[in-house]
Amino acid sequence: MNREYFIDDGLGQRRVTESALPLNIGGKNQGGIVLPGVSGDQIDAYLAVSDGHVYLQPASAESPVFLNDERLSDSAWLKSGDRVHIENALMSWTVKGDKVLIEVIRQAGDQSLRPPLHAPPDAPPKIDNELPVRTQNIASGNTAKRFRAYIIIVVSLLLLMAAYLLVATPVVIILQPQAQNVTMKGFPPPLHLWGSRLTLPGHYTIEAYQPGYAPLIEEVDIHMGKTTTLSYTLSELPGLLQISTDPEIDLALQVDNIKTDLDNAGQLEITRGPHQLRIESARYLPHEQQIEIEGYGK
Repeated sequence: MNREYFIDDGLGQRRVTESALPLNIGGKNQGGIVLPGVSGDQIDAYLAVSDGHVYLQPASAESPVFLNDERLSDSAWLKSGDRVHIENALMSWTVKGDKVLIEVIRQAGDQSLRPPLHAPPDAPPKIDNELPVRTQNIASGNTAKRFRAYIIIVVSLLLLMAAYLLVATPVVIILQPQAQNVTMKGFPPPLHLWGSRLTLPGHYTIEAYQPGYAPLIEEVDIHMGKTTTLSYTLSELPGLLQISTDPEIDLALQVDNIKTDLDNAGQLEITRGPHQLRIESARYLPHEQQIEIEGYGK
């Protein structure tokens, strides 16, 4: 940001660029912004820039610097419309795009310690033939308008809910065994109500997850009508059989008299229940063993 600053003070009108900051604020001999009624070498405040933002800082804790009617004891950022009171001077700060207008005027009387409270920058001219304003009627009218708006919003929501209930189809999902995590995905999302899901007609995906069972993922199409009941049976996961030998040897494995192979981790997926194992290897006697598989991924 490269702003230009147009200053109108005791030295007249001039233009400076942002590279000229920081600027001193005080008497006419200090080389910055000149305040009327201030001794030549006196400095009351500084105007500086940081990261493209301008801030005002009193020269000392005793400097009578007021920003928007609040006395400054430390630096403060400036924004468009701010008013700075120093001694008997009023400095206005106006930002218009990349132009900053700084105007310094003298105030009559001692305004340094008691600046006007929230004085508007431009007071509108008084018109003698203005009609009296009926503030009570305006407030009552605004309240009535807000009340009517609330009524319209509430009635609209009730109508939407009634239309949804008329079109939606209740869907009941039955799982055997019951899963801990069951979701029905689609648009618009189903609404859970009274143990069922109120669903608009459309395409949905049912997902169910239960430890020890294979995930269930089913695609369904829901049509408008009476309650739809969907029943599913989860498939239990097989158990994992791991075989190690001492010493480690190449082996041939039979499970229930059926030849099978272990995977690279030395494991075998096998159904839950009792099984007969037979292990054969060159130069070793066959080994047979009855085992019980727990299943469910164990």
